[in-house]
Amino acid sequence: GPLDISEDDAWSFSCWFKGTKTESGGESEHACILWAENGISDFSNKLRIGINNNSSGTPIGGIFYSDARASSAERVIFTDNATATSGTQYNDGVWRHLTLTRAAGVDNQTLKCYMNGVELTNTFDVDGNGITPIADPVWLTSGTAYRIGCEVDDDGSGDIDYTDFFKGNISDMAWWDVALTAAQVRENMGPGLDLNNLSTEANIVA
Repeated sequence: GPLDISEDDAWSFSCWFKGTKTESGGESEHACILWAENGISDFSNKLRIGINNNSSGTPIGGIFYSDARASSAERVIFTDNATATSGTQYNDGVWRHLTLTRAAGVDNQTLKCYMNGVELTNTFDVDGNGITPIADPVWLTSGTAYRIGCEVDDDGSGDIDYTDFFKGNISDMAWWDVALTAAQVRENMGPGLDLNNLSTEANIVA
């Protein structure tokens, strides 16, 4: 059925990805893995998850997350380095396993990000300032429109403009209605989602 998660629910998202896109003249540094909008004809960002391909500004590298809130301080970049200019760039053609989790609760629940089963604890806003990552989207319902591998914008005249393309491969994308534990994140890293052997099978919703 359709993904239906309210703004106070727990959730987890995971996938395998292999990114090969590099930032180039005028092209956005964000390569979208998953993007969601408020409706088929409403191009406002409801959710963005992707690779931060920024190679010259701050922060460099890492995983990009944003939701429907407007503040730039709430657009989070997770990296594996405490220095904003030294994060790993995930566009090197290597397969990696990504998981994001959010605990249940009203407003501003802490967001966690795992790369290959290891939590990325260094978090920055889009200006390279250290922040506490939070997730509080206006959530995902049957009326939400999704794109895998790109973002959809209005080109200024009311027509669709596809942007922020992910170059590479994405596999085994899944969504849970629980916040996976670190042990469950590692369990789900097996080669393909074997639903017959996952302890979280009942909680997969998409």
